[in-house]
Amino acid sequence: MSHGDHKSHKAVVDLVKEYNTLGRGNVALMLDTKGPEVRSGDLSEPIDMKAGALPPPSALPDRVFLP
Repeated sequence: MSHGDHKSHKAVVDLVKEYNTLGRGNVALMLDTKGPEVRSGDLSEPIDMKAGALPPPSALPDRVFLP
């Protein structure tokens, strides 16, 4: 993960899991991994894109795109 170390991230995850067991609601976790390896991939063929557009899901089938 980009910021911190595994020990500090585990501590936060453990606290969130503990909170979620209290029945006061649920807190979701989202982790930011480092760099371009999760943002890019090899394409089987070029695609024409406009600025700000998301690639079609068929271009990178193993990726999840959130608006």
